[in-house]
Amino acid sequence: MKSIYNYISYRVYLADYYAYKKSTEKGFSYRSFAADAGIKLANFLPWLIDGSRNLAESTIPNVIEALKLSPEDGEYFTLLVRFDQAKAQEDREEYFGKIVSIRAEKAVHSVEEKRYDYFSDWTVVAIRELLNVVKFNPKDEDGYYRLGSMLRPRISKTEARKAVMLLKDLGFVEKCPDGTLRLTAQQVTTGDEAPGFFIRQFHRQMLVRAAESMDIFPSELRDISSVSMSVSSDGQQKVKEAIQKFRREIESIVREDAGSVDRLVQMNIQLFPLAEIPHEN
Repeated sequence: MKSIYNYISYRVYLADYYAYKKSTEKGFSYRSFAADAGIKLANFLPWLIDGSRNLAESTIPNVIEALKLSPEDGEYFTLLVRFDQAKAQEDREEYFGKIVSIRAEKAVHSVEEKRYDYFSDWTVVAIRELLNVVKFNPKDEDGYYRLGSMLRPRISKTEARKAVMLLKDLGFVEKCPDGTLRLTAQQVTTGDEAPGFFIRQFHRQMLVRAAESMDIFPSELRDISSVSMSVSSDGQQKVKEAIQKFRREIESIVREDAGSVDRLVQMNIQLFPLAEIPHEN
């Protein structure tokens, strides 16, 4: 079985642990694991794995003992639990930072983790799309500086270099015969572990970019509008479906765009509650 440091989700780790023990140890079961952890509920482990229940802070030591983890490995497992179950965004970011730091010390690097870096940093996504607009040769002395200076807000040549290196590692860009980089057709996905956290990070960053755009760009280069509305739950669902249909239409326009690509833009669409209204039974 893989080291625990290869995991970012404690639930995925528990699922792999159960599968491994079930295939190598006769008599191992959900019930026996619960007994080892001092838990009376036989379904304790499957509930944790499928996310229907959380692991109580007071029960973490029992699970660590049942897993027969060393004190160091147990500390990492505890971090995974707290990261998964934290409600506040700042707490999740703090736990994730510690997880990344430990994985770096353990020299654990995976494609999945690099994909998380892609989705959690707006500059990497922007640089990837920018390479579809401009010709860029990594050997150009001032290439990274020019690349970073095109973004709004601008980023340093070090940040631009880091973004390009990540894109190369992920196979999202490739070298042309003339030395320039171009996009590959490889699909951009998040993998199986904790993708929602990173997608939310990306959306937050792009919302900040949208707010900044009002001060950076003139109105003819942007379109920012909003509407507040009171609707039924049925009406809200229809609005959501209309937004999704509109987004697909935009994607179709971009795919079929036969013109000379000469700009990079970002489109954000938001629909969210502005109030919590109590309803009478």
